[in-house]
Amino acid sequence: MRQQGAKVKLYQHFNGTPELRWRKRKLRYTVLTKAQRQAAEADSKTVNTRVSNAMATRNEKNNKAHKPVLDHPCREYPDGKSAPEECNATL
Repeated sequence: MRQQGAKVKLYQHFNGTPELRWRKRKLRYTVLTKAQRQAAEADSKTVNTRVSNAMATRNEKNNKAHKPVLDHPCREYPDGKSAPEECNATL
């Protein structure tokens, strides 16, 4: 059982080994020592190109109309009642 925001205690033994405890239970952990690789610094031209490409990709995805599947409940409205606009728009 995990609790978000629970307090964990760090103990250090006389031989230098650390131990994590939560409610008198030992916790398994991993020590991360290797630094993560940092990306190379990009000039403004490269950044602008990447942003333009990302915006174009996002706009392409957003411009596609949504079409409900054939067995969607909005297609089963009884006569006399109108379906929601998103169903009628792409039929």
